[in-house]
Amino acid sequence: MDDFDSLCLPIPPLPVDVVRLLVEVTGEIDHRSAMALALSCRRFACWVTPIIYRSVNLKTIRSVDNFLYALEHSDKDVRLMVRVLTIDTMAGAYYSRTSLATTQIISLCTNAVTIALWSLKDKESLLDLSKHKCLRRVSIHMEYFMSDKSCVLSSLPGSIPNFMFNITHLDLYEFKERVLQRAEILQYLHRLTHLFMVSASDEALTLASHFAPFLPSSTRVWIIHFRYYQVSDMKVIDDIAGGHADPRLVVSMKTTKNSPEMANAKYIIHRVLAQTAETKTIWREWGGPLLQEPDFWEEAEMIIAERKRSKKTPHEKKDEDWRELHW
Repeated sequence: MDDFDSLCLPIPPLPVDVVRLLVEVTGEIDHRSAMALALSCRRFACWVTPIIYRSVNLKTIRSVDNFLYALEHSDKDVRLMVRVLTIDTMAGAYYSRTSLATTQIISLCTNAVTIALWSLKDKESLLDLSKHKCLRRVSIHMEYFMSDKSCVLSSLPGSIPNFMFNITHLDLYEFKERVLQRAEILQYLHRLTHLFMVSASDEALTLASHFAPFLPSSTRVWIIHFRYYQVSDMKVIDDIAGGHADPRLVVSMKTTKNSPEMANAKYIIHRVLAQTAETKTIWREWGGPLLQEPDFWEEAEMIIAERKRSKKTPHEKKDEDWRELHW
């Protein structure tokens, strides 16, 4: 044993910044490891607490209750650490108690940049986002978003809260005809660049042309995703996919083996949506990075660019290719 110890090189203590880097990287990789590090040492807790609270995904009713308790019994600085808040369908929001806890959590996380809350449909639960000055992305049920008691409208008729003017990404679940009458709300979102809508039926295709005039001029990409393949009129699909309803609109849907004509259709995103209300990975990955594929927005922008290119003359295409080659 003595001979073996004599052969070992002495390992000097690591600098504090190196230890902190290792602890933070470990916390980034695995949430449970971050929790264990926070409980093991007060210094480690100071390092990994911002990582633990930065992105929160609540998947069960119990997790909603536990997180609300943690926020109510913590310092204000901890509440401000929450930047991405995702409340999964499994967490409920169908019962009054859970809806109340959900709205309380959101009201405490005033520094959030992204809030994903597909499942909240309880119109009696007033969602207060008036203090969320950093909010840039909202994912929510469309009927709740555009109802009379929604988070969009304040007590004064016709007034729009300040937080709405800063939103750049909006994801709306269940695009249906009865919400069309409130579509004028969207024209006040002057910074909205990306709009994502999820529908379960093909009535969204017929509503697209009526909905398009309400989109602000800042919108670059508008995606309508169908959770199921139920489109009956192929001509409508061709018109929408070709950009006739709106040049910013791109159709996305899951194609099946029984729909070869849809699989061969041009300008359509063919993939399964990972962030629908029926999965636990709601909103998080947006369908591509883990599979080495472009995300929804990147693929949609490529389709929009290809549609524009297809309308150009051969001479214009040649000039465009020359500029891309030499610039």
